[in-house]
Amino acid sequence: TPVEYSVEYFDEALNSYIPFKTTNNLEQAVQDLLNSSGQSEIKFRVMGRQFVDTPLWANQFINSYSNPFTIKVPPGIYIPTAFTPNGDGENEKFGINVKFVSDATFKIFDRWGGTVFEGLAMTDEWDGTQSNGITPAPAGTYAYVINATSDSGQTFRLTGSVLLLR
Repeated sequence: TPVEYSVEYFDEALNSYIPFKTTNNLEQAVQDLLNSSGQSEIKFRVMGRQFVDTPLWANQFINSYSNPFTIKVPPGIYIPTAFTPNGDGENEKFGINVKFVSDATFKIFDRWGGTVFEGLAMTDEWDGTQSNGITPAPAGTYAYVINATSDSGQTFRLTGSVLLLR
């Protein structure tokens, strides 16, 4: 008979496994657990339940459990692709949103490689001005480099570009 799977995460406060999701797609259920986590490390297990018929009872079930797994949740970084510092109150600054990142800095470069902004990704935002902080930078594409450290101590670098629209 078919097996029904349930992903269960370990709750430290309750010292117990808590059902997260019953599924036929374990890979997606584990990914959903990682995506919804508020912790940088998750301990979980998988419970399989199979229903069987015996000569004495119909539709009985047998539970079996996997060994516990501990996964470090990868850091999450959301980087906008464009912003519009035009005074309308929307998308005025270029900022980076992070999850499970303990430290991060970023630099923004113009098309000639000159630094127009540097800051801490956790708190600072670029307002679309040149390196003097006063003169508006021209519309166009600007490169960025992010150097970061995850909560688990992994260092990494991200590069890309952002479009400044006026």
